[in-house]
Amino acid sequence: MWKVRSSCAYNLNETDISMNAVAAADRDMLIAEFDKIWMPKVLAIARLREIGSTL
Repeated sequence: MWKVRSSCAYNLNETDISMNAVAAADRDMLIAEFDKIWMPKVLAIARLREIGSTL
């Protein structure tokens, strides 16, 4: 099992991953754009969302 210290689990400040706040109205559009690009390439995304929704 993977162990992740909680202090670094949500800390992306020291990575190259940019985090941006978006308006709630734009969220659905951004998710749809992401899905259009990545869902055909990474089939596990749908399964991960399904599992995540049960947590």
